[in-house]
Amino acid sequence: MSRFCGMVSGRGFSVVLLCLAVGVISGCTSGIGGSLDAESDRELDTVVSQWVETARKRSDKGVSDAARLTEEIVLLEEKLTAARAELAKVAPRTARRFSEARSDAGPRPTDRRAADTWANALDEKLATIASNGEHRKLQAEKKVAGISRQIDTARRSLGSARQYIRTPEQLAAEGRRYKALLVAIDREGAWQLQQRIDELNFVNVDLYEVVDRLGDYGNIAVGWRALATAGAEFDKPITYKRRNVKLGEALETLFALASGNHYSVTVGSLGNVVVVSTPQDIKNSARLYARTAAQVAASPYKANRNMMAEKLSRLEFVDIEFSLALQFMEEVVERKIRIDWDALKRYDVTPETPITVHSIRRPTFALLIRLLLDQAGGGKVMLDVEVKKGDIIIKPLVAKAENKQIDK
Repeated sequence: MSRFCGMVSGRGFSVVLLCLAVGVISGCTSGIGGSLDAESDRELDTVVSQWVETARKRSDKGVSDAARLTEEIVLLEEKLTAARAELAKVAPRTARRFSEARSDAGPRPTDRRAADTWANALDEKLATIASNGEHRKLQAEKKVAGISRQIDTARRSLGSARQYIRTPEQLAAEGRRYKALLVAIDREGAWQLQQRIDELNFVNVDLYEVVDRLGDYGNIAVGWRALATAGAEFDKPITYKRRNVKLGEALETLFALASGNHYSVTVGSLGNVVVVSTPQDIKNSARLYARTAAQVAASPYKANRNMMAEKLSRLEFVDIEFSLALQFMEEVVERKIRIDWDALKRYDVTPETPITVHSIRRPTFALLIRLLLDQAGGGKVMLDVEVKKGDIIIKPLVAKAENKQIDK
């Protein structure tokens, strides 16, 4: 992937990107458990079992599809052999009909006028035979080409089907890796939560200024839209003075002061970022981040693994339109991002949806896209990301208000 340095700016936002560097896959799977510490082992095992069961069903379908496609390819190859044999017969058959036409025409008449009539008739017949022969040749070539395309498509589908096939041992190993992703505490994110601040002195400041100032002590991402959906008001003046306080504790207290205990706020970590949002938003985000990371880690495509591990030195979005944020992400990884805007309209997610992500240092692409999607979903819908060989696909997973499982 190409390196990119500089600044991108536009109406209502600025993006500062000092440098990109390709990391390793562990960079985007190093842990998201800071927000999952409260999960019981039984619940975690249930989540992992659901994930493994989904993978098993996908594997079973891969086995079934592979068997069907293998049989289909055999039949198509038989058809291709027959079609090529038919094509090979066209030229000899046309030559034979030429010979038969000349034989049927008999000897050339001696009378000049009769000879001209004889020649014209023969030429017309030979032209018809040639035209018919050319038509049969084109039809036969089209048939060969069509069957060849069908075989190529079937072989690609067979390759895709085989990617999902897993042995019971492989499924068990992937389940263990997935659980490790869920329960592992991100060292950097957890360290930032525990980091002590010598002194804080906020007097009649709003939450936006609070987050800006605390950003000097760590990467902080706030689920502004999710909190707003829960009833948060961010312009309420806050006064807070403390010495020797932990960053996580300070954030919890400050957002609690702003909420007036009218809605729940949780502080956790996702990757190397401290996240402040609603409890359900953080839990769902952590699970989706872990699931995406696990799927990418198991991807047979090295390009996908490298892309999701792409690291940015520093980045900031301020009130940027969602579509422009995605456009920027496309330019970063040189991949097309596909999204069904019509499907998102029912959840009030549009290309103009404002996105704010405060200054984040060294996020991976996997983490950054997760933060952007959480911002866009705004507590109304979980947006899932699927990485295919050539594209990044974003789609609504389930409305949070519907209280459905997201681990299906």
